[in-house]
Amino acid sequence: MSKLPGPTTGEEIEKKLASLESELNGETYVPEDKRGVIYLSRIPMFMKVEKLRHILSQYGEIDRIYLNLESNESRRMRIQKGGNRKHRYVDGWVEFLDKRMAKLVALSLNNTPVGGKTRFYREDIWNIKYLPKFKWNDLTNIIARRRAEKESIVHSKTKTAQKNAEFLRQRMDESFEKKKISEKKAKKLSKKPAQKE
Repeated sequence: MSKLPGPTTGEEIEKKLASLESELNGETYVPEDKRGVIYLSRIPMFMKVEKLRHILSQYGEIDRIYLNLESNESRRMRIQKGGNRKHRYVDGWVEFLDKRMAKLVALSLNNTPVGGKTRFYREDIWNIKYLPKFKWNDLTNIIARRRAEKESIVHSKTKTAQKNAEFLRQRMDESFEKKKISEKKAKKLSKKPAQKE
């Protein structure tokens, strides 16, 4: 039997399909091992994804950006103390198509002012770190695991709340029935002496 030309393993087939899709869309396909991910430990106040993409795309091609929103509790506290009602991002990850550019961006921009004309983040300082051997799939797995843990906690709390509510309902029904029975007994006892006379 002669071996057929072309990809044979599942991974090779996926890479080939991705490259064909990107060619159809007019994009260039870059394999996962050539891409680089940087971590921003602090996002300047009220900077949005579009602005971050605009600033960082000056240094190299960016594929994906993921930013974490601040927790509802910290946002509520900020608003109570007179802060802005806008949503704020806490930290984030940026995937560059070229690993070398990601390293270069992390080295050159770390601990430097953001700059620009906007007063919100003109004087803020970048906190950027290159994550070696970290791929975007690792990030999506972490996010999925956190989401699953959160859902399981919510599910278990909901179950315990339902059990407690059912237990209280049963206790109230029992006490209501006991009260009815005691009232009937009291009525019977009050009627019996009246009949003897």
